[in-house]
Amino acid sequence: MTRATDDLPRMLQDSLTDYFGRSCAITALHRQPYAYSTSFALEDLEVELADGTSLRLIVKDLGDSGLLEDTRAFKPDFLYEPRREIETYKQLLEPARLGTPTCYGAVSDVGYPRYWLFLEKIQGKELYQIGDVDVWVEVARWLADMHSCASLEVESVQRRNPHLISHDAAFYRRWLDRAITYLDDGGSAHPRSQLASVAAGLEVALECLAEAPGTFIHGEFYASNVLVAEGPAGYRICPVDWEMAGVGPGLLDLGALCAGWDEQNRRSIAIGYREAMGSQARPLGEEEFMTMLRCCELCLAVQWLGWAPRWQAPPEHARDWLRVASQLAGELRQ
Repeated sequence: MTRATDDLPRMLQDSLTDYFGRSCAITALHRQPYAYSTSFALEDLEVELADGTSLRLIVKDLGDSGLLEDTRAFKPDFLYEPRREIETYKQLLEPARLGTPTCYGAVSDVGYPRYWLFLEKIQGKELYQIGDVDVWVEVARWLADMHSCASLEVESVQRRNPHLISHDAAFYRRWLDRAITYLDDGGSAHPRSQLASVAAGLEVALECLAEAPGTFIHGEFYASNVLVAEGPAGYRICPVDWEMAGVGPGLLDLGALCAGWDEQNRRSIAIGYREAMGSQARPLGEEEFMTMLRCCELCLAVQWLGWAPRWQAPPEHARDWLRVASQLAGELRQ
C-alpha cells in the first residue's frame, strides 16, 4: 500500500466479524505486496484467527493513494469511482453466488478518503495462460449464466449500485471523440482517414446495438481478468477487477473474451455462449448473433483507441487496435 495502513488489521477484524457473524480476533497477520497488481495496489494477507481458522486474502486499495503510477498517468479521470467495485462485490456478486471471489468486507470512508476491499485469494491461472479452447468455452458459458442471472436484472443492479457505468452509445462516442482529439493534438499516429472510416462503422454498430437488451456486465472481461481454478468438481470461474462494471449489451463482455482468437476458435467460444443463453439468444440467428458480436468488438476497439495519448496497452492487450477497428468497421459497412 502507498499510505500508512495501521488501521487495516482492526478494520479487517471488524469486517471478518461482520461476515462470519461471530467474534474474529486476529492472532497473526502476515502482509506482503501482491505481485500481480495492475491498476491499484494489492496486498497478499495470511490471516490466523483465535479459533484456529486460516485465511488467505487479497486487500485492494481502491483509494487515490492506491493508484499505481501508470494508472494515474493514463486512466481517464471520468472512470474513477472506487465505490463501483466495492458495491459490485458487496451488493451484486455476493448475493448472486456465481463463484466469484468471496468478499469478506470493505472499507468505504469518503471522509478519509479510504477504500479497501477484502477478497478471497483465488489459487488459479489467468485464463490467457490456458491454451485449451474448451476451457474458454466453459468461461463463455459461465458468462452467459451471469448475464441471465435473475438476481442481476438491470433495474435491480442499478438500484443497488448507482455507481455502475452505462456502456451505451454516448459512452463509446466519447471514446471516439478522445481518439480524434489525440490525433488533432499530435499525440497519436492514427491516420485521419482510418479514424473517419472507424467513426462511420461505429455508427452502424451503435444503431445495430440500439435494440440489444441491456444486462449487468463486467466491462473488461478480458482473459487477464479471469482466473480459472481446477478442482474435483470441475472448473471454478472467477472474474476479478470489476472496476468497469456496468450495464450494457452482454456481447460486450463476450467480445472482450474473444479478443485475439482466430475466427474458428472465436466462433466456438461465441457459440458456447449463445447455446448457454438458451431462449434469450434464440430470436437471433447464428449469423445475426455474430454480426452483433462484431458490433461490440468494434466498440471495444474504439475504447482502446481513446484510452490515452502515447499509451501502450499491457502485453496481454497489445494489439493493433486501429487495424482491428478498421477491419471491423469495414465489415459492418458492407
